[in-house]
Amino acid sequence: MILTCPRCASRYFVADGQVGPGGRAVRCAECAESWTAQPTIEPPTAAGPDNASPLFTAARAKAKGALPPRLAGVTLALVLLIILAFVFRTEIAALWPG
Repeated sequence: MILTCPRCASRYFVADGQVGPGGRAVRCAECAESWTAQPTIEPPTAAGPDNASPLFTAARAKAKGALPPRLAGVTLALVLLIILAFVFRTEIAALWPG
């Protein structure tokens, strides 16, 4: 089951058994919005990997996602530093003490 925050639209995967028949109080980890999640009864579908619904595919893509912006920035800075060190290796060696 996929829970969607009504405020920020963040999506969370939850096992079907975790939301009882009377619902369950949940809180969004992104915006701290609290709401009561109600169980949904969905008819069984033959959605396999080839014909998965667009909503499920989008939720899975967000869950896997790209690197978080902070980690992507650090990775880019590290790669840039390595490239610059290689390009200017002779200048760095000439300035190195010893």
